Amino acid sequence: MDDMDASRHHGVQSGEFSLLPRNRVSRSSISVAAGAGAGGPHPQQHQPSNSSKKKKSRTPSHLRTLALLLGALEGTAVIVETKHDEVIRGTIRETDKDWNCYLENVTVSYPCHPAKQKQILPSIFVKGNLVRYVHFPDSVEPNAAVEAHRERLKKAARAFATQKQPQPQQQEQQRTK
Repeated sequence: MDDMDASRHHGVQSGEFSLLPRNRVSRSSISVAAGAGAGGPHPQQHQPSNSSKKKKSRTPSHLRTLALLLGALEGTAVIVETKHDEVIRGTIRETDKDWNCYLENVTVSYPCHPAKQKQILPSIFVKGNLVRYVHFPDSVEPNAAVEAHRERLKKAARAFATQKQPQPQQQEQQRTK
C-alpha cells in the first residue's frame, strides 16, 4: 500500500498534509445537544434576546468561504482527490470560487485501479464539482494564508477602482488624431 492509499484509508498523512474537504459542515448540523434524538430529551429552543442579534459582517460572503483558502494556496503543491477516485498531485496555478483548479507539474494516479498507469502531465484542469478532497502541506498556516490572500484581493480591488479614467478633453484629442 503506497502513501496515497494510507491517506485515503486513514484520513490524513501524518506530518505532511492537512485535509480540506469539498463539502462544508454547517453550524446547524452540529448544534444538536448530546443525548437528543429518538426517545431522548428535546434540545432547548433558543429564544433570541435583544442583546443576541446577529451582526452583519462587513466582509463580503465570497471572502468568507473555503474557496478563499483554496485561492490562498495558489503556488502550493497539493494533492487533489476526485470523485472518480483519481489522485492528482501538482502545484495550484489558478482557482476560482467554484473550486475549479488549474494545476501544473501534475502526476495523476489511480489507487483504486492498479491496472491503470500513472500519468505525468505538464498541466491539468479539474472541475470543482469533481473535487472530493484537497490535501495541502502542514507548513501552510491556513489563517495567515487566507488573511494574506484577502488583503491581496482588497488591494487589487482598490487599485482597479482608483485607476485614472481619461479626462473628457483627452478623449476628444484622441478622437481628432
